[in-house]
Amino acid sequence: MRTSSFVKLFSLLILLNLIVSNAFSQGNTEDVIYLKNGSVIRGQILEQKFGDFVKIESTGHNVWVFSSKDIDRIVKEDHLPPKKWDLNIKEKGYFNITDVGVLAGRDLYQNKYSFSFLLINGYQLKNRLAFGLGTGLEFMDIPLAPAFIDVRHTIFKGKLSPFVAVRGGYSFPLVNYYENGYEPRYQGGYMVGSVIGIKNYITDNAALVLSVGFRHQQLRSTRTEWVWGIDDQVVQVYNFYNRIAIRVGLHFN
Repeated sequence: MRTSSFVKLFSLLILLNLIVSNAFSQGNTEDVIYLKNGSVIRGQILEQKFGDFVKIESTGHNVWVFSSKDIDRIVKEDHLPPKKWDLNIKEKGYFNITDVGVLAGRDLYQNKYSFSFLLINGYQLKNRLAFGLGTGLEFMDIPLAPAFIDVRHTIFKGKLSPFVAVRGGYSFPLVNYYENGYEPRYQGGYMVGSVIGIKNYITDNAALVLSVGFRHQQLRSTRTEWVWGIDDQVVQVYNFYNRIAIRVGLHFN
């Protein structure tokens, strides 16, 4: 009697296990229609009339109706989760960086921040080392047009990666106050900088770039000083600017 009860209980547990497994399995399967033209539609069949048509709601929540004569076969398969968006990022070739930012540091007029716009065109090698030529518009007491070489390295492959860069060149003055002998005449000066940042691809060919860096700029000028009792003297003046550059921009492949 005890054996009979044990067998019945064991059989009931097996039956319940099969029911639960079947229900779970059905929840992880989907209807798949293979069309004769090679297309495959996955989803849930809403209505089917054999020899006439099949109506299916796809995984994208679109409803399709197919004639039976266009269908090769209908099967149930394991549900496939949607694929993650894989980017096809070019590993080498031409690139362009366009960014804007601020240069933090007081200028002659006691402004704490000044505007900076840079444009870099270059070429990236397959080892993620890149070389570029840059120009732009910056303000350090007066507006300047920098011309520089940019060398950068992207640390990792893929959608998101930090990078480092160094640059150096010369900045040309865009204005000159030499209206009379006592106003400064600017000649420009050398510039150097370093950058750390992060690059996040939003499409195959475009990435958002955030960076922070150090910027050093020399600015040379000549001016005439009036001295009582002697001839005026022409003096050359060197101004040096150290700035923290905070930038945001776009990187195009």
